[in-house]
Amino acid sequence: MPSSHAIFATTVDPSPSNFIRSPTKSRKVATSTTPFPTSSKASLTLEEYSLLPLSGVPAYRAVRTFVLGLPGKHGKRGGSDMGGRALVLRGHDGAGAMAVQMLVRRGWHVCVHVPLLRDPRDKRKYMKEVEERVRNWGAEDVVFDDGAAGALIRILEGLLEDAEEFDAILDTVGGRGVWEAGERLLRVGRCGLFTTIVGDVPERAIPSAGDHFMAGLRSLRLGKKGKQTGRDVERNDGKVKGKGKVGYAWVSVAQDVDWEGEDVRESLRVVVGMALEKGVRPWVGRVVPFERAPQVFAHKGRELLRDGGTAVVKIVG
Repeated sequence: MPSSHAIFATTVDPSPSNFIRSPTKSRKVATSTTPFPTSSKASLTLEEYSLLPLSGVPAYRAVRTFVLGLPGKHGKRGGSDMGGRALVLRGHDGAGAMAVQMLVRRGWHVCVHVPLLRDPRDKRKYMKEVEERVRNWGAEDVVFDDGAAGALIRILEGLLEDAEEFDAILDTVGGRGVWEAGERLLRVGRCGLFTTIVGDVPERAIPSAGDHFMAGLRSLRLGKKGKQTGRDVERNDGKVKGKGKVGYAWVSVAQDVDWEGEDVRESLRVVVGMALEKGVRPWVGRVVPFERAPQVFAHKGRELLRDGGTAVVKIVG
């Protein structure tokens, strides 16, 4: 398994070989800050409760696709809780943050992708704070991009060039380019699953009939019953991996039930239980009073939300 590292994608030269790496760290769960609460009576703040439906439900449903859709140790589906490696795109906040914690709790090795804010005052400080946060959740690798157009695609292509291997990718960014780059990265292994909670058109909050149709075709073409279209992938060490099989799942936040028929009420019940009993909590980003709610959608607020941030508007108090 590759050594743990953080990556910063430079806008000067987008080639994977020009990434800037931080000093290598051992692949262990960080213990520099407070670990997961172990008490079954752990309480949540009002702000954390308010984010559970928005962040927790799609995260839980996405993680379920990994657990139920990937083969386990003995080739049977539904047994992939142990030893899998997942890449969570924009996993420092929102649904991605809760998915990271859920996967770690299930025994997965998790790599977290983090975009830099458009104009943070101190980039190095921001990177250090975010890396400490996600490592405290149990993430083993942290991958930064510079927030510029196409930076995430370059990150995924760079990971492919570096011969990184993943069993699953959780996409909270969206876009056809992300899917295409992620699909190639997963094909390095024998089998993989790409799950998105956004789809090909991030700016469309409610999926159209055409969106569902295309997602269905993609699932049939790449799923366990469809025709596999894998290709040989040559690694940096000269060895050629076999043709990987990649599945596709779209967990839309607009769906009342997930792909196994579980409704929102049941999903939320499980998410609340995880938060109270296992310490799987949402990350509370920005909290504003009701009278300042429009600022969340103003220029700077929109930048925060677009970068995967969360905002809580307090009605009272």
